[in-house]
Amino acid sequence: MQRFQRIALVVMMCSAAYVQAEESEKVGTDTEVLEVEKVKEKYWAQGEQSQLGVVQNRTYSKSGKLQLGLIGGRASDDPFLSTLNYGLNVGYNFSEFWGASLVGMKYSVSPSNALKILRSGGKEANTVAPKNYIGGEATGSFLYGKLSLMGASIIYYDMHFTAGGGLTKTENDAAAVTESVGIGQRFYITKALSLRMDYRFQTFIATEKEKEITARLGEVNGKLRHYNHVLAFELGYMFDLGGGGSQ
Repeated sequence: MQRFQRIALVVMMCSAAYVQAEESEKVGTDTEVLEVEKVKEKYWAQGEQSQLGVVQNRTYSKSGKLQLGLIGGRASDDPFLSTLNYGLNVGYNFSEFWGASLVGMKYSVSPSNALKILRSGGKEANTVAPKNYIGGEATGSFLYGKLSLMGASIIYYDMHFTAGGGLTKTENDAAAVTESVGIGQRFYITKALSLRMDYRFQTFIATEKEKEITARLGEVNGKLRHYNHVLAFELGYMFDLGGGGSQ
């Protein structure tokens, strides 16, 4: 009986030692897998105050580059007018996030279908046609990334806000002060060439003159605030001032 007790005791001691060794091995393995510091060093940048930030490697960079863009699109201010816009955008990117530009647009105005129907009934609308706009704006880029085009290719894009102001010339005003805000997105074709789409909301106060009442034709009816919705497509080219545009 004592012999069996001794054998059982030895077996229990061996089992306990095996379990302890197995647990130690697991702990060592887990410690090796969860090497947090190495993960930080590889994928994250650590600042002086132990703040972590994403390391971004841009395929297409615009910092320190001058940009030149050809604009074409549509504007919507008056339902009785059909308005096309075209022009030029010249700007400079101080960094990947901040930039400034000078925008000039010419408006091509024609009667809309609504005005044609109104005129067919012998009526007229007191429209105010815009002629052109010139102004400056600041640009803040807040989102840069890439999209997969049906799994066949990668498209790089840069989304931005714009804010600024300028002057709008109308058929009745030489220079109406205009405020402008907008949002847009740039799609890179090459490191120098890009396609940009912008929506700008512009507002200005313009003079309205009488066009309907024969006895008062040309008389000033007053000032009217206009809200202009401008959709612009821009083909842009970026280049370094030193001539390294394709880099």
